[in-house]
Amino acid sequence: MKGSQYLLIGCIVVLIAYSCANNEKWNNIHTVNVSAEVKAEKVEKETVSGDTIIVPPYDITVNMEFMDTMTIENADVCRKINNLLIETFLNQKDETDCKKAVDTFISRLQTEYENDDMAPEIYDHYTGKAEYGKEGVINYTLVEDFYGGGAHPTMVTTILRFDANTGEKINLYEFFTDTCTYTLCDKLTQRLMDNLSVPTVDSLHALGYLEMESMFVSENFLLKKDSVSFFYNQYDIAPYAVGCTTISFSYEELKDYIRK
Repeated sequence: MKGSQYLLIGCIVVLIAYSCANNEKWNNIHTVNVSAEVKAEKVEKETVSGDTIIVPPYDITVNMEFMDTMTIENADVCRKINNLLIETFLNQKDETDCKKAVDTFISRLQTEYENDDMAPEIYDHYTGKAEYGKEGVINYTLVEDFYGGGAHPTMVTTILRFDANTGEKINLYEFFTDTCTYTLCDKLTQRLMDNLSVPTVDSLHALGYLEMESMFVSENFLLKKDSVSFFYNQYDIAPYAVGCTTISFSYEELKDYIRK
């Protein structure tokens, strides 16, 4: 097959559906779902130099919730949150249209993977979901599930938090005190030991935890209704085989570390 022709078995499809997660309103903020998918089978491609390469089959999907800007009284807040989601996850600073941003993002990935002749196959799936958390907080979780060859796929979770009244992002040190990392790491380690029913740090090492990495206060954290959950991806504090780790505390347990 000459040039950069591809046998597409699925074209980009964008679906929009309105919802309000958990049937609740966050300061009258609702969500809108934007989805897109593109697939192609394995093909031969002729390079500029005349060589023929095998381009792998790929499957790319994006399925993300955005804030619904049709709610007039909160349109500015919704736009601010959406702009931050687009900038953070879709790598587009100036785009404000969610559908266009998803289209552009998936098109860029398609171009990248069409020029990859090394991977046996590629799939790259993005799923983003908004959840109501503690009062006035919207948690947003994006999961990328990727495989491009090698021993196993990779799954990476990124969590953001937003003030439902202003649309501002809530970062680690905007919620916790500047000095929290010094002593909170000890609490995280102890809670991990409690969760795994082991008595010592050496016992954690025996299970694969904290052998090559030190405990840290993860910026991937959820501000839930009754608790704070710190999320650690594969390789953050343990090898791939151990998987992801979540360590949770009640707000009462963390009261000395939370800004007043």
